[in-house]
Amino acid sequence: MDELLEKVEGSTPISSSADKFYSFFKNEMNELVNVAPASFQTVELIRGEDGSVGAVKRWKYVIGGISLSVDLETLALDDGARSITYAAVDGDVLVLYKTFQFTLAVSDGLAQWTIFYERALPTSPPPDAYIPFAIVNSKLVDLYLLTH
Repeated sequence: MDELLEKVEGSTPISSSADKFYSFFKNEMNELVNVAPASFQTVELIRGEDGSVGAVKRWKYVIGGISLSVDLETLALDDGARSITYAAVDGDVLVLYKTFQFTLAVSDGLAQWTIFYERALPTSPPPDAYIPFAIVNSKLVDLYLLTH
């Protein structure tokens, strides 16, 4: 990783199987608009194929009561390690950050989120709101997977 990148991270326990949880974020992430409608308003595939490296999706989401949008590209998939990395390639988040990437790593009983970012300005705050956002929505996905 670039030495200018900073990171924030957090994790949450999950009760659903690690494979099922990872598969949701790899192949069914569009369902977030139904699983967590207070957080995710719309999603649209704008390039590539779902579940593959290079796919880009446009998300409209709400964080901290603010409606935002971002185009996320799937940068890396590691089925063996159950790890996915996404990067913002366009959208509101890039006003504050030159680089904004996040990785989900799923193990038995745990979902780990790591955000790597480079500030666009020295006054840009760390993206601290995104870790609780990821954890809350991970809990909703976990509950959804346990009931479906």
